[in-house]
Order: sequence, then structure tokens, then C-alpha cells
Amino acid sequence: MNKLKFFLVISLLYLHASGQNYPIRHLDITSGLSNNSVASIYQDQNGYMWFGTFDGLNRYDGNDFKIYRNVHTDPNSIQGNAISCIEGDFKNNLWIGTTAGPVVFNAERTSFTPLQYFGMDKKAKPLKVTAYEIIAVHSQNIILVATKEAIVLYKEGEKIGTAIPFKGKLNYIARSIAYNAKKQIFYVFVTGAGLCQYNIKSKKLTLLNNTITVANCIKQTNQGLWIGSDEGAYLYNDSQNAYSNNYFPEKTSVRDFFQQDNRLWIATDGAGLYTITKNQTTPVLYRASGPVSLLKSKSLYDIFESKNGEMWFGTLRGGVSMMGKKPLYFNHFKSKDPLTNKEDEDPAANFMISFCEDEKKNIWIGTDGAGMRYWNRKQNTYEAYSTTSSASRKIQSNFVTSIVKDSDNAIWVAMWKGGVCRIDPKSKAIQNFSIYNQFTKKAEQESWLLFLDSKKTLWLAITNNGALYQFDRKQNKFICYSTALRDVTCLYETKDGKIWGGTFNSFFEIEPKTKKVKNYHSDYTIRCITEDQKQNLWIGTVEGGLLLFNRKTGTFKKYTTQNGLSSNTILRLLEDKEGNLWMSTYHGISRLNPKNSTFRNFGVSDGLQGNQFSWSAGTELSTGEFIFGGINGFNVFDPDNIKDKKNTGKFLLNDLLVNNESLKMNSPYIIEKKLDMISAAELPYDKSALSFDFVYLDYVNSEKINTAYYLEGWDKNWNYTTKDNRANYSRLTEGTYVFKVKTTDVFGNWTNEVTLATVKILPPWYRTWWAYTFYLIVAAGAIYAYVDYHKNKERLRYEIKLTRMEHKKDKEHAEKQFSMFTYMAHELRTPLSLIINPLKSAIERKKRSEDDLDLNLAYKNAKRLLSLTDQLLLFRKAETDLDELKISKINLNSLCREIYESFTQMAGVKSLNYQFIEEETPTEIYGDYEKIEITLFNLISNAFKFTPNNGSITIQIIENIADVSIIISDTGSGIHENDIDTIFEKFKQIQSKSSNGFGIGLYVAKYFVNKHYGEIKCESKVGKGTSFTITLPKGNSHFAEININENHPQMSPLVGELLEGMPAAHQNTYEKNIPPSDPENLQSALITTKKVLLIVEDNPEMNHYLVQLFSKNYIVHSAANGLEGLKLVEKHMPDIVLSDISMEGMNGLDLCKKIKQDDDFSHIPVILLTATTSNDIHLQSITEGADDYVTKPFDSDILLARVDAVLRNRGQLRKYFLDSITLRENVNKVPLEYKEFLDKCIEIVEANIENSEFNLKSFSAEMGMSHSSLYKKIKAISGQTVNVFIRSIRIRRAAVIMLTENINIAQVGPLVGIEDQRYFRQQFVKLFGMKPSEYIKKYRNSFNKELNIIQKKDVT
Repeated sequence: MNKLKFFLVISLLYLHASGQNYPIRHLDITSGLSNNSVASIYQDQNGYMWFGTFDGLNRYDGNDFKIYRNVHTDPNSIQGNAISCIEGDFKNNLWIGTTAGPVVFNAERTSFTPLQYFGMDKKAKPLKVTAYEIIAVHSQNIILVATKEAIVLYKEGEKIGTAIPFKGKLNYIARSIAYNAKKQIFYVFVTGAGLCQYNIKSKKLTLLNNTITVANCIKQTNQGLWIGSDEGAYLYNDSQNAYSNNYFPEKTSVRDFFQQDNRLWIATDGAGLYTITKNQTTPVLYRASGPVSLLKSKSLYDIFESKNGEMWFGTLRGGVSMMGKKPLYFNHFKSKDPLTNKEDEDPAANFMISFCEDEKKNIWIGTDGAGMRYWNRKQNTYEAYSTTSSASRKIQSNFVTSIVKDSDNAIWVAMWKGGVCRIDPKSKAIQNFSIYNQFTKKAEQESWLLFLDSKKTLWLAITNNGALYQFDRKQNKFICYSTALRDVTCLYETKDGKIWGGTFNSFFEIEPKTKKVKNYHSDYTIRCITEDQKQNLWIGTVEGGLLLFNRKTGTFKKYTTQNGLSSNTILRLLEDKEGNLWMSTYHGISRLNPKNSTFRNFGVSDGLQGNQFSWSAGTELSTGEFIFGGINGFNVFDPDNIKDKKNTGKFLLNDLLVNNESLKMNSPYIIEKKLDMISAAELPYDKSALSFDFVYLDYVNSEKINTAYYLEGWDKNWNYTTKDNRANYSRLTEGTYVFKVKTTDVFGNWTNEVTLATVKILPPWYRTWWAYTFYLIVAAGAIYAYVDYHKNKERLRYEIKLTRMEHKKDKEHAEKQFSMFTYMAHELRTPLSLIINPLKSAIERKKRSEDDLDLNLAYKNAKRLLSLTDQLLLFRKAETDLDELKISKINLNSLCREIYESFTQMAGVKSLNYQFIEEETPTEIYGDYEKIEITLFNLISNAFKFTPNNGSITIQIIENIADVSIIISDTGSGIHENDIDTIFEKFKQIQSKSSNGFGIGLYVAKYFVNKHYGEIKCESKVGKGTSFTITLPKGNSHFAEININENHPQMSPLVGELLEGMPAAHQNTYEKNIPPSDPENLQSALITTKKVLLIVEDNPEMNHYLVQLFSKNYIVHSAANGLEGLKLVEKHMPDIVLSDISMEGMNGLDLCKKIKQDDDFSHIPVILLTATTSNDIHLQSITEGADDYVTKPFDSDILLARVDAVLRNRGQLRKYFLDSITLRENVNKVPLEYKEFLDKCIEIVEANIENSEFNLKSFSAEMGMSHSSLYKKIKAISGQTVNVFIRSIRIRRAAVIMLTENINIAQVGPLVGIEDQRYFRQQFVKLFGMKPSEYIKKYRNSFNKELNIIQKKDVT
């Protein structure tokens, strides 16, 4: 009777205790726990949970375990692996009881230290017995350890305690300890003796009550002292010193008590977990109300409450169970078997796909394959409706897709493959309806959706291409509403009375009054539609997310996982009172706050039946609760009770690994610690590979926590993680780094960052501050040395540069001098040639008629030499500054007119507009008459040089108050602006065709003007002319130190010599003396046997002399420069060319190169005349293809002989050709270019040997030459016309054929293109000097077939 009574009481209390679901987690060896038997639980000051098991000590951070076990070779490891109790002191050290004795764990040193005690003999001994319980009383700064031999008292901070004797002895078992803070006494239960009391002041242990002598635990609570034994639970009354009756009706082994607010938790060994609340006299067995059981074992050893209120239960063989403080938001229910009232083992019974609440507030539940359940919420009982149930509960299909309650409280059920049935609310009678389509004349039984609108119209949607129906109450059957609307997945009525629905690829709007349907296309399947309080239309899709449809514009606003949604497949939509939208998905439940467009997602850890929910499985209950179904039961929750909360966990740095080794807390590199956690470290450069192990302590929501880390000073962006909470960094450079972390809140938003540690990487010694100071000093010294060095270097460089500039200037001066003297030598050689040879000719002719002309030529060139010599003397005087001024009064008008008149003849020759403009009154100055005269001469002569025919030259005198200006202007070629500043330098010559002097005239002019304290300026524009202005001061005060000669000066003889030496006045004389060619002379030239000679010489006198020299024996053509000479080569095709090298424009070397590179002219021999004896010029002449060269001055006989020799060599070339044609052996050497040309001609003619039409035109085309060029070249080389040349090669080929082949003479002519036999014989005799038959007879045996020649011994 007592047992029955106990069972009934326990059952009633159990029903009351199981009203809410709490978050539950289980930890065992599969989670990383070292052993499934957990004897003790503790939480340290950092928040870590510690579990003492039968095989090791475990530290848990919400994700991972760190296990400590005994290592035989490590004296700092824990003494034993079987842990019995855990306590902590004020320094956050752990006091751990093991079967091998208690130890103290120092997290800073990561070491375990065994405890010692003083016995009765006052000697320190190791405490190596089992410690059953340890209690720390921080207010008293003492720690009491209950062991197998005695209780030992320790002062916090000490490792040696004092054993407390009992009845004068130490050999007693102290099984458990409790502390009464009010009385400041300890209760100690001594096995075999009973309950004792230890007085701190008297330090004595005395017996209080020996009624119970064996107990497992004692615990001080709000109600008093509880004693747990193998018999049950007792409450000690200290005032009466007596025990209450056993709280358990039956024998129950009690292991632990824990007071939580008004609830007392009782852990039993084998009977489970019990609770006692206020006004209860009997313990109540505790079971979790949800489908997840709290315990995996009925044997419990320890109960512990963490700082955040989570309850932890250590079990025997069941690991650790944790229950959260706050109940879950979502109550999880699973279907029960109606017969056993236990959870239905059929998975289909918990695959919920439809719900409906009746008028009794009970729930009809449709499943996917297990029929329908009727859940009585008050009684928590289930009734089953299925195809196998009794007749009163039998339905047509076990797949119940939709359930609705109509206005009569009747329940309508849609079944896939089962049509529709109606359940009477009173009699529970079931009426089945078949669905018949009156349009298609077919039955449709795949019912999917039932919907009751505000007008009490019942709608039915059929799947698998099924139609949309309405129930006709009069006819009591479903009538097809539309055949166009098929596969309707959902229906919803908006406040304006319109019906909205969705299909697999669209959604539609029905106007019930007019039955008009408006369709909208959708890329996704529509699963649910709802209208919120603000009349916004929301649409849930499959894989398309949540759509906010604007009915006015027909546009969407899409919400997806990127916006925070848990899944893009929305299965059911419900709106709560606050306007929030709740939706079930394939990944939990999401709540959308439309006001700020934020999502909050819920998962299994929040109490959901699972992450996967079912289509349309959700509805709002009359209580305001929501119900959602999935594949593992269903959830019922009140959305108003779900409030947003802040994170309650905290970040910890589990470990800091340096070079892959854990940094111990006593490491010298740690510079700051907080609660045994590293907060700052300073590491050397070679220890820069770091790993930060961090954790966010939240034991309830650890599965939902997302974290991110960031190393300030290294990372550019945050690194996001889920479970892997280790940040690795390799080879950090020196600097200070701050390691920061953050986590997400309930909305998935990131919270504020938290700094866990600061690490400073020290630089290597060579990058430390003192090293940099040293470097700075060294650098400063180096910079100083460098600057000093560079100062010296720059000074030396400047000196060297100055020296080089001087050297360069000297070199340039020397080069200019060399150029001047080279030019002078050239200039001197030409007059010398024109002096020597005419004199020689005059001597040889002995007073012949040509003597006057020759002697006149010699005289003029002697004058030219004298002029050149005078210029060198003037330069020498200016260069050495040794010439003294001879000052006298000068009539400047007379001087200028005298110079002007000296050039009038030259002006007439060049047809110049030559003017002299002077003042009306004579202008007088003081100066050196000769030097001013020379200066004007140089300027005017330059004007004549650079002014072309028909130009203009003006000399003008302008008198001012203090000075006189003389302006010489011309319309010549002009001087470039960049050259004006340098024209007065010595040896400076501007590039011009007329620049044939030494480059010293303007230098001398400026020198003489400066000596007169005057100034000379130049203004010029290219192509327009040049103007020189000489300004001389008036008076004689500036010549105070020089004697003034009053004699009137006259023209200097030197100026006369310079004037006579100018060639310009006579440059065209010889051209005028050359008789013009008349037609008779031209005709005689064409028929003469004389060779044609082309002379190219820019010196008119030399040109004229050479023409006279060769006119008797040659037809002579002459040209004044290379370009003109090349044109005459093309025009006359001369037999030989005689050319000077130094010429303006195209020089002789370039002309020779042009001739030799042209196939039309390359046969023409070229002889070059040069005034230099340099071997380089001679070598270059040969390189460019010159046949010979002659140096000036030359002997006329030698020059004639050289020309004749070159032409004779051309005769050898013709002999070589004739020998080649007549097949004779020839040892004469000819130039390779001619040999190759002949071989090519013979090869082309022989290739066309049988072509009788082969002529000059076709021959020149194949040679790539013009007709005239080919004709002239062949004529020059072979002495034959082209036709004769071709005929000769034909006959040569005929001779070879007759010598090598047995062929008739009459047949050979056509083979070589000569059809006329008689003509062939005539030409053969003409070429070979004998008849063909005689030729064959004479030379057949001596003909060399390989060389195509007749051996020399047989040739006559």
C-alpha cells in the first residue's frame, strides 16, 4: 500500500515538474571526456568547468576537453587518475582529491603538487590516502580536507596542513564535510562514529550524534544539514540533535545534495535524480519534459551549479549532463502510442505535415504516412486515425496533407490518394468524399490543400496537375472551380476579400465576385502566402527566399540567406501580435522583424524538433501559440515569450603557443597575467611563430556561437571561424600586436571586439634601439665621411673636369689646327700642282703658243699661295698677341670706299647689287689702318662667299656722337641662331657649301676690333642674310699710351695680296674658255675610237687643267661636284672616271661607292685624286672599289699613264671573254665581279639556247637591267653587241655539242637556235677560224668535258 501511495505521489509530482523544456547537453567519451564515470564537478574563477572522473581530470571550455593524467616520468603530473573531489582556493589553484592523495594544481606552472600534513609527532608527512571531500572557507582562509585517515586543516597558500585527531587518534575515516557559515563550525561525518563537529576556535573534533554511523555525504542547505546514506535522506535538527525520518519511502542510496533557490536536488545511486521543493515532504523523481532525457545513467555522484545557473550532473557510466537555467523557447513534442502512452517508434508518426485546433483546444495532427493523431493537450494523450484503425477512426489514406475546421466545428481532412473526409464534431463519424472533375469526367483523389475563406467557402486543391475545387453545401460535393488553375500549393485570403494562391511556377489573385484570375510569373515554387498587419503581402518560396510583393507595381523585394535568413526555402509563414513574421524552413525557424529587416534564427539548441520542417505544417492556436511540425515531432511556443537577450558568455585565451609549444604561465616571456591567463607577452625575434587558442565560454549556446579573430598590426581583415578557435601566425616581424576577438549575437550581428592578449615581438639584436643608435652614429660618421669624400671627390672631379675641358679644348684646338693645316695642305697642293705642271709643260714645249696660258695659271696660283700664307701670318699675330697697333688718323670714308672698289669686279661677275652708303661729310677716327682694312676685307669677302648670284651686298657708314658704326649686310644663306655666338671662335666654320677657308677670318676680325676698344655684332636669319656691325669709338683718348702717327696711311700690301689670292673673281674664266660643242664635234665624238673620260673636280682651275690634259686622247666630260658627276655617269656611260676626293655635297669616295654598287655602272673603272698622304684615306679608297688613286701634287705623265693602264686592263677582260667563248684555257686574272657577271650572262643565254626568239628584250628582263645598261655593260666588257654576244654563246654551245656528242653538223644548228645551216657555218668560221668539220677533227680528243675547255697544248 505504501509503495502504491509513493508511486501515485511521485507520478503526480512528476507531471507537475515536467511542464517546461530546458536545454540539455550530454558530455561523454564521444565528446572528448576521459571517462564516463564522473565523481566531481567544479568551475574555476575563469569560468572553465572541471570534471573529476575515474580516469583523469578534465577541463572543459564549451567545445573541447583538456585532460590531465598521471605520467610516471613526470613528477609534476597528477598523482592519481581517479578523482574524488575538486575545490579551489583564493588564488585560483585547484585542490584535487584522488585515490592516491590530494594535490594542488597550479595553472601558472601547469604542475600538480602533493599535499603534506603534520601528524601527532609534529613531523611533515605526505598525504597519500584518498581524499573524499575538500571544502574551502575563504572568509576563514582555511581549507579542510576529509581523507581516509583524518581531516586535515590547511591555511590558504600553504601546502602543509595539520591533521585533526578524533578521540586522540588519527586513524579514522572522515567521509564528508559541511560548513555552517552562521555558526562558523564544520560538520564532519566520521564513518563508524557518526556526525561530528569541528570547532575552529578550539580546534577540536567532537561527536554530535551516533544514530547514523554510515553516510555517503552531508550538505548544509537553507533547511539545515542533510545526510545522505545508503538508506535514504535525513534532515538533521541541530537544536534537538536528532534526525528526521527517511524522506524516501524505500531504501535509496543518496550520493549528493544541492540547494538551488527553493529546490533541493538529490542525487541517488541507481534511483535517478530527485527534487524537493517547499512544502513537499517526499522527493520527486525528475524527468525532462521534452523528448530528450536529462540523464544517461540513474546513478549520480555529484551535482553542481555554474555561475550562470546551469545545473551539471556527474553520473556513473553516463558522463556529464548539463541543464540550462532558462527553459527553452520551444517545447518539443513527439507523438505517443495511444496504447502504451510512450513515444511512437514509427518515424512516420512524427513526420508532421498538417495541424488543426478544434473547439476544445485539442490538436488534430496529420502525418506523412502514419495517418492522423488527435492530441488532448490537457491529458497529454493521443488518439490515432489511420487506414488500419477501427471503423470509427478509419480513414482512406495515411498521408494527411491538410486539416481545417469549418464554421460548424466539423473537421475536414485532405488525404493524398484518399480524397477528403469530414469528421462530425459530436459523433466523430467520418464521411468520405470522392473528388470528381465535371469537366474532364475524371476522379482526382490526390488531395493536397483545404482552405476555408471568410465567407465560409471551403476550397480544395489537388496536386499532380489537379484542379481547384469549391465545396457545394447544397449538392454536398466538391465542384471544379477552375481547370486553368492547377497544382495549387497554397491559398490565402487578404483583407480585401481576394484569394491569393501559389503554384509550382506562379502565383495568382482571384476576385471571388467576378471569378477573374490574375496570374504572376515566378521563378520559384510558391509554398505559403500571408498578409501582415500593414497589408504587406509576403510570399514564401522554395529556394527563392522570402518575397515582399508590391501589389501596386508588381515588383518584389527579396530576403535570402545573405540578409540573415536561415534558409532560402520557406515552408510556412505566421505573423505574431508584434508584427513579426515567423517562418519554418529547411534549416530551423526564422523570425523577421519587418521594421528593421533583421532576422533571428532558431535551431535545435533552442528546443526545435530538428532543423528540417514540413510543407504547410504550421498554424496559430487560440492561445496565441504557434505550432510548427517537422520530421521529428512538433514544436509549440508562445512568440510573445521569446525575448531578445544579450550574450552572457565571455572570451578566454586558452593557450598561447610559441613555435608550436605551449607557453607556460611561469615563462619569463609573460609580462602580464589575469586570473592565470596570459594577457601580455614579450617574445624574442626567433620565437615569432604564434598560435592563439581562444574560446567563448557559453555552455548552453556553444553550438550557435560564431567567432572571429583579428591580430591588430598584422591582419588586414577579420578572420571568421565556427569551431576551430585557433589562430595561427608564422614568422611575425618585430612590433606590438593586439589579439582581438568577437562573437555574434542572437541576430547574427557581430558584437563589440574584446582584447585577449598583447604580444610584443622584440627585434633581433641588430634591429634593437641601441643597435639603431650605433647604426645612426655609424651612418652619421659614414655620411660625414661620405660628404667629406664627395667634397674632395667633387673638387677633384671639378679639377679633372676643368683639366679635361682644357684638354678637350686644347684637343679641339689641336684638331682644328690639324684640320686647318690638313685643309691648308690640300689647298697648297692644288696650287702647287697647277704651278708645277704648267711650268713643266712650258719647259717641254719650248715657247709654244700655249705657254702664256700655262704661265698665267702658274702665276695666279702662286698668288693664291701667297694669300694663304698671309692669312696664316695674320692668325699667328692674333694668336700670340704680339702685333702692336700703329695708330694714325683715318678717313673712314676713303678706307671703306677703297675696300668697296676692290670687290666691284667680283660683284659684276656674280651679278650682285653691290652698294656703298656713306655720310656726306668725311668720318675720321684713330686706329690702325691696316688692321681695320683687314677686318673689313674679311667681312666683305665672307659676304661674297655666302651670297649667291643676283644677291645684294651693302656697306654702310653711320656716324654717331661718340662712335662710328660700319655695317656690312648681305642676302646670303644666313647663319643659324645657335651658331651666332660661336662664329668668332678660331677655326669655327659653319656648315655651308661655300665654307672653304680656315675658319680664322672672323676670329682675326674680332681680335682687331677689340684691340681698338670697339665692338662687333652679328645679326642673321637663315635664308635671308647676315649683317655685321663694327662699332669703333671716336677720338684718340683710348689710345693714350700708344704713339700716334700723323702720316696718312695707304692700302696695306697685305690686303692687296689677299685680294689677288681670292679665286672668286676668276672662278668662271675657264668655263667661259671651254669651247661649246657643236653638232659636228658631237658627231665626230660618236664615231671616234677615243675612250670617254669623266673628270669630277670642284676646283675650277684644276678642273680646267685636267680637261686640257686629257682632251687630246679622250672624249672628256667634266663635273664640279659628286652629284653632277653621278648624273653625267648615267648620261654618258664613260669608260673611266677621274674624281677628286674632297668635294662639297657628295665627295669622291661616295661617288665611287655609288658607281660600284650600281649594276649598270659597276664595270666603269674609277681613279681618285687625293691631296692627303694618309694611309686611312688610301685604304678607304680601295675599300669603296676605286681601281687606283693618285696623290696631289701629281706628275701629269704619271696620271696619264695610270689612266691608260686601267683601260688596258679592261682589254684583258675582253680577251678573257673571247677565250671563254672559244673554249680556250685562260690564265688571265680578272675581277670577280666581272667574272660573275659574264658567267651569269652565259648561263642565261645557254638556258634559252634553243629559243630562236631570244633577244635583247628577253635577255635584259632576265638580267634585271634596262636595255641600254645591259647593252653598254656587255659592250664594255666583251667588246660585242648584245646580239653578237648571244650568237657567240650559241656557236660556243654548238662547238661543245659537236665535241662531246656524235651528231651531224647539219643537226647542231637548230639545237642552238640557228636554223640557217649556211649562216651557221659562216659564223662558226668567223668565231673559231676554221670549219666545223676541221674543228671537230682537231680538238675532239683534247677537249676536257669536266672543265669545258680545250687543253692548252692543242691550241694554235
